[in-house]
Amino acid sequence: MAEVWILRRRPKTREREALSRLVRADIIRNLLATERQVTTSELGADEAFTLAMSARDESPLPLDFHLELLAEIASARRAAKDSEDQVVIAERDEEGASEWAWKTYTLSELT
Repeated sequence: MAEVWILRRRPKTREREALSRLVRADIIRNLLATERQVTTSELGADEAFTLAMSARDESPLPLDFHLELLAEIASARRAAKDSEDQVVIAERDEEGASEWAWKTYTLSELT
């Protein structure tokens, strides 16, 4: 069976380098959601991974965005049974749109 991954991309700014991080979905044990980010960590661990982040000049994330992530992971797992690795990404619906959604792509669609 193929794997399900969560991808977070942070574009380069004057203050910081670009960042791209993949987290395998099956390691998620704890999710924390605020209006600006969704993070995961293992309970008792010092390191947390940000899976989605809304910049100050962007619309906030939906209140239950972490629950929407779980639903998207479940859908991606079903697709991964008969396909290749699936990659879940937090995106705004359209350029400049205010609505956030989790979207799933096959690995080949992203490479």
